Amino acid sequence: MSGSLRLARTGWMCALALGLCGSVAFGAAADKKEDAGKLMPPQKVSGFMQQITPAFLIQTDVSPAYLSKLAQQVGQAEQRMYNLFKITPGFLKGNDPKVKLSNKTNISGDTLSKWGFKPWIELRVYKKFDDYADESFNETDRLTALVNKTEVKKETPEQRAVRRITEGVPGAYYMRITDYDGVFVDRRIRCYLGPKTPEEVEGDLLHELGHLFLETYLMEFAGAPKKGQEAEKRGTPAWIGEGVAQLFEVNWAGSKESAKKKKQYSAMIYEAVQANDHYPIDDFINVTNAHNLQAVSGNPLKATINYAQSWSVMQYMVEVKWQAFLQFLENCRTYNLEGLGKGKKVSELYSIQERAFKDAFGVPIKDMEEHWKKRVVETTEKDLKKDPTGYYWCGEYYLRRKGDGYLEKAEERFKKAVEGAADKGEGYLGMGRVALIRRNVDEALKNLLKASELSPKDEDVWYYLGVAQVRAGKTKEAIASFETAVKLFPLFHQAHSGLADAYFSARDFKKAAAAYDMAFQISKHPNYLFSIGQASYFAKEYEEAQKNFAAYCNIFTKDPQGTFWYGMAALRLKQNEYAIKKFQEALKLAPNENMYKEALAMAQKGEIMRFTVETEDPKAEAKTGDSGIKPPTVIEDE
Repeated sequence: MSGSLRLARTGWMCALALGLCGSVAFGAAADKKEDAGKLMPPQKVSGFMQQITPAFLIQTDVSPAYLSKLAQQVGQAEQRMYNLFKITPGFLKGNDPKVKLSNKTNISGDTLSKWGFKPWIELRVYKKFDDYADESFNETDRLTALVNKTEVKKETPEQRAVRRITEGVPGAYYMRITDYDGVFVDRRIRCYLGPKTPEEVEGDLLHELGHLFLETYLMEFAGAPKKGQEAEKRGTPAWIGEGVAQLFEVNWAGSKESAKKKKQYSAMIYEAVQANDHYPIDDFINVTNAHNLQAVSGNPLKATINYAQSWSVMQYMVEVKWQAFLQFLENCRTYNLEGLGKGKKVSELYSIQERAFKDAFGVPIKDMEEHWKKRVVETTEKDLKKDPTGYYWCGEYYLRRKGDGYLEKAEERFKKAVEGAADKGEGYLGMGRVALIRRNVDEALKNLLKASELSPKDEDVWYYLGVAQVRAGKTKEAIASFETAVKLFPLFHQAHSGLADAYFSARDFKKAAAAYDMAFQISKHPNYLFSIGQASYFAKEYEEAQKNFAAYCNIFTKDPQGTFWYGMAALRLKQNEYAIKKFQEALKLAPNENMYKEALAMAQKGEIMRFTVETEDPKAEAKTGDSGIKPPTVIEDE
């Protein structure tokens, strides 16, 4: 995509291959390890369709047609990874003692069954996010309890509903966990379809399959740390694990998003390297998932650069010396297992990765940094000469980075895109975004209209054009632009929100509520609950409004605005005493808010406050000014 708004993941959170604590033995499997390889796959789970491949138990509750497509996608990826890692299905399953991991090792094909692994990997794609999230919460809570030897926390349905909205849930995950009888180990890959396309799901699954195959090749199963030890250096360093997973996701997925992500990563790491905004190699190779999450919290640019650098470094190594890279991974495996055999307590590759790298590539790992940076600059500059539209992503880097002179630097890159590719829309899109930030609506409209002519299939062009049209008071045109954006990319929640704002301005409140709801279903961002509630209120669907205000207040308990509107909906439903209570609560949170005082006084008299937006005259609100209506929720480059 050509915009800054959407990322499938934040930081390296989704790179975690969740698993039990320990290095080799899992649960009670040590007592019954000889039985694991003889286990048979279970029957279908109720409500799910199932198909079995050599190593995967593929399940979905979407449709038979989707199951067929999913099995085809997984089968193709599976075969490519077998070929790359030189792993057989029998080894991955752990039930083929005749094979070895490689010619250089004595690790036999029944090792995983001896360690208690079940001889299949369960890959499940849910139709609905809520069902997917609930399993994720159930199993991560159980995993936490197993690792820390505590009770599994219990939740009410209301607490679970709030958690689905407020707690970050990865788009997909790979997990290792002891099954419920405490004997054998399940390997699970989970994802959900929701509003995504099958190609977008494929990218998520490729990422998790990358973790699974890499983990198997490395024979590294450290698992999750105990509470309070999250920063402990255990397992595979994030740059290796995430880099490999990103490599498969970005390079192999068939969606247009993956193709554009590759272009984005190349340009943004190019700018980051020149601005010295990347991780120095010494730090980069020692980043744990916990450290990384702290670094990227609230910093989307840092999250993108971390992903871009992990992908770029892996891309460099496999392009320059693929065989040496495989030897590096094999060295990591060998040295780690040797250490465990000599009494090393925790399986981890941090302490041996520099030795493993030097023995494979013949140079210290820190020497790679300058070679990698040089290749990034040379390769990207060559690509920019061939395709100057890449300068758009260079400018995007500065829009995200901000700081002194960021806008001028971004504008300089966008101008290069215009000059080098005047027949493409990217440069004009960038110039339009700069004009929006400068509040120059006419200039923004001119550039964005030009971009829409040259790049009519770019959803971000239509999104930003819609933003400009809203600012220019061109509501009808804005609706058309946002509708085009969401048609081109249905997962674009900001575009759905922009469309809702435009409908709201046009007083088509029912459509506004539906568009806000779609934005919420995609993003699960709780702020959209307020917007759904408000649009439903003015559409005179008061029960729907109250339901959404109630959900919003359960999350934002200190927000007087939510409490006030909860009361307004209650008043419309003739719940007068409850409405008065809510107005009083709102006033406690915001004692000086005159509108709350007025609403309370009117309710105590049996009257209902009405807003000018509720009148039939579309010009009435302009005559009276602010009526307490929430301002537009369109997300812009501010």
